[in-house]
Amino acid sequence: MNPRYYDVLDKMELIEAVDPYFQNTGNVAFYRKAAEVLSKTAGRNTAWTWRYVQGFINGTIKPGYKFMQAVYKTIEAHRQSK
Repeated sequence: MNPRYYDVLDKMELIEAVDPYFQNTGNVAFYRKAAEVLSKTAGRNTAWTWRYVQGFINGTIKPGYKFMQAVYKTIEAHRQSK
């Protein structure tokens, strides 16, 4: 995975991959669900926080490598399921 993948990542695709009905949930509910999905994908015992996901989506944090691996895997699984 390109370590600068997050610079060009289509964040809307991540939103669609995690919750295709995003518009029907509150933002915090979506971020919590995304944190759960991404943490499970990464095999973490403790989940990333919803605020970490929010910071990534809003571009206010530089995510770690393991987080980006989970994002990439989630998006790839979604693409393959289409």
